[in-house]
Amino acid sequence: MWLSPSGTAGARCTSPDVTREAQVTKGLVFFDTDQGFNLAHVPGANPETDVLAARLRGDDHDRMLLERLNHPASHIYRFAKDSSTVSLWVPPPGNSDFWRFRGRSRLAAARADRRMGRPAWMNGTCASQERALELHPTSAATASATIELPVFRSGRWLVTPRIVRTGGRGKGTLRLVPMGRPALPEDARLVWDWEDEAPAGARTPRETCIDLAPREAPLLAEGPGAGARWVLTATGGTVALDRTMLRFLR
Repeated sequence: MWLSPSGTAGARCTSPDVTREAQVTKGLVFFDTDQGFNLAHVPGANPETDVLAARLRGDDHDRMLLERLNHPASHIYRFAKDSSTVSLWVPPPGNSDFWRFRGRSRLAAARADRRMGRPAWMNGTCASQERALELHPTSAATASATIELPVFRSGRWLVTPRIVRTGGRGKGTLRLVPMGRPALPEDARLVWDWEDEAPAGARTPRETCIDLAPREAPLLAEGPGAGARWVLTATGGTVALDRTMLRFLR
């Protein structure tokens, strides 16, 4: 059995009967709740012979996982109060040269003080799916979060972070740290700074999404510790990271 719920609440949230009734006995199953994923996850499960549970992220993390597992049959488990369902899941159309990762989708892997860093709803704004990762420094401290950024294949990538400017007094810094290789002199350019408050006289909505300047970075996808990390810091007020766009160059 791939799922071992403990207690009534767990059994109500996620049940192996739902997958059996849907005739899902192997492959990849995405869960749209943390509790469902935690109950279903079995480390080392092989999607070729069993059900491998994954947390739905809602961006290209999902597509990348499917690519790396060689496209097993994939489904999504949606929890509902009265009746949960399992249905076929197909990733949105994509291109292996272009990847989009939301800042808040990797918060589970981030190292941050949760009093200062958390996903935030931004209803009615330009933020991706109306959510972003916010940092809230105190008056006497700098807020910081370190966030994993996956890389699909090794090579040179054009990295474009997008932030949400909310009109506050915060000052933000993003530093990209390539992993799995020695530091290079060009890595010093992989730093972005901005002020949350719009320039004087600018006629913009209170919440405005801004693509920061694209910059090239050589990144590794294979080997120990490969990939990259964002180090996001905020001083003086709240700042928000929306997403990162990666485009493969060569």
